[in-house]
Amino acid sequence: DLLYELLLSVSALTLSQYCGSEDVVVGVPVDTRDMQSSQMIGMFVNTIPVRIRPKRGMQLFDYLSSVSDLFRQVTRACNVPFETLVSRFRPTRDDSRNPLFDMSVNYLISPEAYHGKGDDGELSVEISSPLQRMSRDIGLVFWRKKDSIQLLMQYSSELFDKDVMNNFLEQITFA
Repeated sequence: DLLYELLLSVSALTLSQYCGSEDVVVGVPVDTRDMQSSQMIGMFVNTIPVRIRPKRGMQLFDYLSSVSDLFRQVTRACNVPFETLVSRFRPTRDDSRNPLFDMSVNYLISPEAYHGKGDDGELSVEISSPLQRMSRDIGLVFWRKKDSIQLLMQYSSELFDKDVMNNFLEQITFA
C-alpha cells in the first residue's frame, strides 16, 4: 500500500532527524499467512527490521522511491522468523530493549463494518505511555478508516520525556 510506504518514510525520516543519524532501523509487522496456513485460525505476523538510510541532501522523490523499493524487497523475505534474525546477527542483548530496532511502524486498514463516529476525514492522534514494559522504545500504529487516519503512538516513559514525544508526534503529523 503506497500510503503505508509514505507513512513509514515520514516516520523513519523523523526518527533519523531526532537521532541525528542517516541510518535507522524500523520494525515493520508483516502478514506471513501462506497457502498452507490459509485455513488455520490465528495471527501470522512477523516483525521484520527495515534499515532505512535518509541521506542529507537527498531529493524527496529519491528518498520515497528508495524506501518503497526497500519495503517491497524486505516484505518478500518476511517468512524468516524474528528469533532467527536475532540469533544470526547476535547483537549484544539487553533484555529491556528490542535487539534489532527501537521503533515499530504498523499500518491497519479498518473494514467497512468498523467505520463509524470519528471517520470525518480528519487525522486523529492519540499518545500513550504504557505502564508495562514495551518491547520497543516507540510504537506507531496508523489505522486507516474510510475517510480518516488514526495514529496511536506509544513510547517508553523510562526513556523519553512527554514534551519530547509530543514534539516528535508533531513532526510526523505535520511533516
